[in-house]
Amino acid sequence: MVDTLPEGTTFETATPDQGSCSHLSGTLTCAIGAIANGESVSVEIEVAMPSSTGMITNTALVSSTSNDPDPADNEAEESTTVVVPEADLSITKDDQVETAIPGQGVTYMIVVGNAGPNDAQGATVSDSFPAELTSVSWTCVGAGGATCTASGTDTLNDTVDLPLNATATYTVTATVDAGASGDTLENTAAVTPPAGVTDNNAGNNTATDTDTLAHAPSITGLDADPEETDATLMATVSPNAASTLAWFEWGLTVAFGETTTPPSDVGSTGQTDLDIDISGLAEDTVYYYQCVAENAVDTTSSWTSVFKTGTEGSAYNGHFPVAIGGGQEYLTLQEACDAALDNDIILLWEGVYTGDLDVLLGDSTHAILIQGGWNGDFSERAGDCSTIQGMITISLGEVTLDGICIQ
Repeated sequence: MVDTLPEGTTFETATPDQGSCSHLSGTLTCAIGAIANGESVSVEIEVAMPSSTGMITNTALVSSTSNDPDPADNEAEESTTVVVPEADLSITKDDQVETAIPGQGVTYMIVVGNAGPNDAQGATVSDSFPAELTSVSWTCVGAGGATCTASGTDTLNDTVDLPLNATATYTVTATVDAGASGDTLENTAAVTPPAGVTDNNAGNNTATDTDTLAHAPSITGLDADPEETDATLMATVSPNAASTLAWFEWGLTVAFGETTTPPSDVGSTGQTDLDIDISGLAEDTVYYYQCVAENAVDTTSSWTSVFKTGTEGSAYNGHFPVAIGGGQEYLTLQEACDAALDNDIILLWEGVYTGDLDVLLGDSTHAILIQGGWNGDFSERAGDCSTIQGMITISLGEVTLDGICIQ
């Protein structure tokens, strides 16, 4: 028997019931031997289909040294339509949380499936994990005949066999980098069909899990409303996506010593305006206070501010120290100017100072520099200017203003 294989096919095997076969350049020749009257011999031939679609025809011819009274049936052909195999591959990915906490662990479940109609042997599952994830490792378990690599670390790039209706499930564990920045943590996984297989629904070949990336809480708007023996402490707290508790610390020194209890639950989203009353204060006394907020990421303390009982709306309500002059810290700008010596430089925090200022130096030749825009610990100039809401009167001496905005 001679079988000329269709153009584009690739010979793989030939198995006769008897005899032997050999293949050369697309032609299969089988020496079957004698066939008894009334008997038949089968030859099973396996070929790989061509990469292109269309009709192919296979022709086989049988011959013998014996006389054949009816040679008309010694040739047969079979036509086959070649189609590209299709497989609907899909992938899902989920870590079962909505918020990612820097410094904490996260676990993703990636499930890859094949809804057919054909098998997909040698598909690729990939996931290039974002830089915010560290210490990445993964495991895989196949079901329904699927096979995959049992485990790995770092980037996922695995070859999987996915028979019809089979699934492969990857479990990925990682740690969110403690220094992760940005608003979200996004992680995308994909499945790609093997060569020679068409995915009839490419829309489900990628899956992205997006979490809000939490950060340490932030505090703004620190203020106080003092009266004779009590005060209301105020601040605005942003939890930055993680459940947050906030409170005030206050006292007669910068060591505070008193705490508002219990802590206030400010939730995990938006902003919360805290207004907490404290009482039992001494009259006409300066108190120091700050706001503290804590979540799973970190603890944030505001700058230290001061208020003075019985001086509602005075210049005492603000950042401490409000001024540094001659190496000494002062509660108010007026106090710093009163103590200034010739050629002193008074440094101002980049805040707002309320009230009129009267500068009276030792004599008319004395001069001082008032320089604004400094950060909270006076280590560098952080802003354009410090704002004075009031009138500046120079009664004696010379004053140079640098980085001062007057309203």
